[in-house]
Amino acid sequence: MSLAHAIAIFQTGTYTVTRTAAGTHTAGRYTPGSTSTFSIDAVVQPVTGREFTPMPECPSGHENKLVHCTTALQTLAGGRADRIALDGGEPWVVYHAEAWNHTGETFFRALVSRAVTP
Repeated sequence: MSLAHAIAIFQTGTYTVTRTAAGTHTAGRYTPGSTSTFSIDAVVQPVTGREFTPMPECPSGHENKLVHCTTALQTLAGGRADRIALDGGEPWVVYHAEAWNHTGETFFRALVSRAVTP
């Protein structure tokens, strides 16, 4: 069974990802980049302590989940993390993502954390 097929079989849903483009500086003023949205089919699971331990960039005091999909996601390390709408549309921030290659296929595993709202 291919990894893409496994994700399709076990997917927990189709989720909306919001991605922000790079901003620009004009005459010393910053203008944020535009946002775009796209959908991904993914498997969303809770994070175990063993999976969470080696990822210090993710806040430990927040709720965290793992997202498995076939789409590359941007992380905070890149400066503009993707946000995924989970749990009825609440935004979750991608903190860590890694690609897995298996028999010529690539899929992605991302650690997401519930976005902090003021």
